[in-house]
Amino acid sequence: MKPLKTLLYLAFLWILVAVTSCASSGEILPLRKAVKGSTFNDDGEYRLGVNDVIEMKVAGQPDYNGNYVISQSGVLNLPLTGSIQARGMTERQLLRVLEGRLRNYIKNPVITLSIISYESYKVFISGTVRNPGVFIFKESTTIVQAIAVAGGLTPLSNGEIILHRKKPNGVIGKYTVDYDDLIRGPASIASFVLERGDVLYVQ
Repeated sequence: MKPLKTLLYLAFLWILVAVTSCASSGEILPLRKAVKGSTFNDDGEYRLGVNDVIEMKVAGQPDYNGNYVISQSGVLNLPLTGSIQARGMTERQLLRVLEGRLRNYIKNPVITLSIISYESYKVFISGTVRNPGVFIFKESTTIVQAIAVAGGLTPLSNGEIILHRKKPNGVIGKYTVDYDDLIRGPASIASFVLERGDVLYVQ
């Protein structure tokens, strides 16, 4: 590995450790063995995370309308409803909680929620892509889609991709896949979805 590529690789590993504050495993496994994260539920619905911004509108109650940020502790503080542990909830789950709490103050509240900033869905991309960096995505994103956003592979790339992902036990797992396999391989690999905090290193 060339010195510059090595420095980029180490820099992004440092970012990953800073974000997740956990240890890294040395073993590299095939991508198909990567553990599923918690960014999306089994129905593909996005789960809210820290720093995501929610817009709330209550029909006929303009004083309650506004944008609200999920705190570092995962809490959402809204008028009248008090603190809600929103991290890990889907938009629909949060809506049900809000409706239940606002009924104590408003008869049959009509609430509209929307996620206007997906700040927690960050993915780090480094190595032989044209525009390495930190990317925030608004919907489920595959590796191929993420690399396209990063400008695609450079002519120096050999196509090998290493994914670093936090496991439930806090250890960072490392998984590898070839770019051509993502393009021409089975659907289960081509449709592999990135999770918040994932780090991609393209060789």
